[in-house]
Amino acid sequence: MCYAFTQKVEAATLMRELLSRNRKTVNVIEDKRLKKENVSPTDFILTIHKQEEKYLVDSLYWGINFSDKSPLIANSRIETIKEKLYWRGLFDKSRYIIPMTGFYEWKKERNKKVCYKIFLPDEDFFFAAALGTIDKDKRKSVSLITTTPNKFMEPIHHRMPVLLRMQEGIDYLTDSIEINLKRCKPLEDDIKTEMIPDDKRTKDPV
Repeated sequence: MCYAFTQKVEAATLMRELLSRNRKTVNVIEDKRLKKENVSPTDFILTIHKQEEKYLVDSLYWGINFSDKSPLIANSRIETIKEKLYWRGLFDKSRYIIPMTGFYEWKKERNKKVCYKIFLPDEDFFFAAALGTIDKDKRKSVSLITTTPNKFMEPIHHRMPVLLRMQEGIDYLTDSIEINLKRCKPLEDDIKTEMIPDDKRTKDPV
């Protein structure tokens, strides 16, 4: 799963990248509440969504909550999306990408959990696939999509976010549901990633 990440990328940078690859209009809604480090569920996070013929860079609440008694859904399994009609509908009609510069996972080593930061060393930032909805308070919320781990992640955790590079992320917002269901798979094992201990995060949030 993914319950913490870093988002050290500016909305203006995302706008420039989108404009350089598309002729569509990009609207940016600024939000000073956004965190750069240790972003966690219930935080507002930077997101990108396609709205009609425009791309919208906006801040949305991380975690879908259907009622006061239901759990917060910060992560949505791609297997559930494929199987359940409601989740498949959200995936088809309400897709988002979440810019990240790294995400955290905790690995049990001996008698304690050790925090690691995972990132792509050859990318300034990358995207996590997500879907969204409007909750009971009319607040727009998103949930990250997770899949099975690749060989790199397997020793650390049994799940990982669906990670997309720049063009893959843009295509994810516009491609058909059939193409995107196939796209939601573990990051290829031959793509180099690096894992570093992060002393700033020592407590598993779950």
